Amino acid sequence: MQDLNQSDCSMWSQSVCRRVLIGTSSPDVVAWTTLLWVHVRNGHAEQALVVFDKMQRMDISPNRITFACVLKACSRVQAVHEGSQIHAEIVRRGLLADDTVLGTALVDMYTKCGDVVKAHQAFNELPVCNVYSWTSLISGYAQQDRGEEALACYLQLQNEGFIPNSVTLICTLQACGSLGEVGNGKRIHAAIVCEDLIKAHDNLGIAVVNLYLKCGVVVMAEDIFNKLSCQNKVAFNTMICGFSEHGKFHKALDCFRQMQCKNIPPDVVTYTCVLKACGNMQTLRKGRVIHAQIIKHGLLSNDAVLGNALVDFYAKCGDFSRAKQELDELLVQDVASWNVLIAAYTQKSHGKQALACFEQMQAVGIPANTVTFLCILQACGSIGALGKGRELHSQIMMEGLLEKGSILGVSLVNMYGRCGAITLAQEVFDKLPDKHVGVWTALMTGYGLVGKYSRVFTQYKKMMDQGIIPSPITFTVILNVCSRLGSFQLSQTYFTSMSENYGIVPVLEHYACIVNLLGHLGHFDKVMALIEQIPLNNYFPAWISVLSICGKYGHLSFGSRVFKNAVLLQKSLAVASTELVNI
Repeated sequence: MQDLNQSDCSMWSQSVCRRVLIGTSSPDVVAWTTLLWVHVRNGHAEQALVVFDKMQRMDISPNRITFACVLKACSRVQAVHEGSQIHAEIVRRGLLADDTVLGTALVDMYTKCGDVVKAHQAFNELPVCNVYSWTSLISGYAQQDRGEEALACYLQLQNEGFIPNSVTLICTLQACGSLGEVGNGKRIHAAIVCEDLIKAHDNLGIAVVNLYLKCGVVVMAEDIFNKLSCQNKVAFNTMICGFSEHGKFHKALDCFRQMQCKNIPPDVVTYTCVLKACGNMQTLRKGRVIHAQIIKHGLLSNDAVLGNALVDFYAKCGDFSRAKQELDELLVQDVASWNVLIAAYTQKSHGKQALACFEQMQAVGIPANTVTFLCILQACGSIGALGKGRELHSQIMMEGLLEKGSILGVSLVNMYGRCGAITLAQEVFDKLPDKHVGVWTALMTGYGLVGKYSRVFTQYKKMMDQGIIPSPITFTVILNVCSRLGSFQLSQTYFTSMSENYGIVPVLEHYACIVNLLGHLGHFDKVMALIEQIPLNNYFPAWISVLSICGKYGHLSFGSRVFKNAVLLQKSLAVASTELVNI
């Protein structure tokens, strides 16, 4: 027996149970339940259900332990239909009246199968609740991204005097993270620290780190991570992915280096997040090293997500030929794989290549989804491919995608507007059932692009009359139009309204519109004062805009000053970029 591994032991134990069962002249419920339990314990849930079926066909009456074991098997393979039938049989026999364990097993089965409604019904039927039944329910809600219900259950658990265990706390922290409930999360964290629970439960510390990352409190997450006594693979992956999600890509790579220094082997999750960091930082050299490691460990053979991450990495670094090569070499290509490359082409303003990639995807028989259409419509708008845009519109209508939400409606309005087909943009707009601020702004943008400035203000007024609150992007459109009209007074009216009436804090794009307008009016002293007053001195597009105006109106002395500032800023950005690449 000492030479047997875990798999061998599993097969041996099941074999012994079968022999005992076969060798028994009249196997009873205990023998059958033992075999069923061995299958469940060794991860063979489907075989356990087969055993239970045979047991019933031989008229062997299950007992409470049998039912508990088979419910566990149902939860493992998400056999909710079979679980419901077993539930009905348990109720028929009246076994729930005094059995909390069996009732908790029912709650757990439904939550693991994703049916939280039935899980809560089963919970309400329990004669007596305990921390395990509460935890099963909270876990189910958290796993289904129903954080509000999970948090409500946790608070009720506390109100009823139950003491949460580590699993309860982990699930509740997950719920707080999904909701961005940093306040409740901090209170739970304080209770954990008070009870000194992190030392005894490594996963609890990781859950706290994950909470703060999900809520965007990255500094706190990093501080707690650095204090963890057990920095295992899960902990490092949590931090690396968290850094990548929040745009702290250099920190993600630094964390990856720490992980390697501790001789903790990276897995698919690690490499996927690290490739994302490399792609966003455009560190081609570092990413190639990571790619070599992935190949060395043979991780690409059965993981589409990692393959897609490689395609995305090369595309973001501008190596589109290699990105396409990686896509072609994927063992399994799906719409997500093609979307990665199409989106990258679109983001890099390679509209024609995006369209060609889309046609290749269709040629190999992979149907487009909403994400595909969003990218391709954007590509059509960027290159003025009106004909292709209309074809896509027809395809979207045929597949009924426009009825499922307005996100494609916004893209269609935007595409037609950018192609100069403002009448078609208006027609799409008029037919949309849900006209939110994004749709209105897209239509206003279209009217602005074709020079119908009065219609921009008309649409803005109509939007306001319907009680729709403008967004920061709406005001960028309005201020751009004011700039084109050369109306400083009108721009000031909208600029003031933006902050005073809607509480929108002006961003660089808004100030850049004002700078552009002042420049066209020849108020270069005001331009310089505004640039020095607000953080536009580090906003390269603002300097280029002013430089263009200086050239247009022949303000050579001022243009020379602007040019020097633009060059200095460009050099500083280049140095920063080099430093990131060398990380």
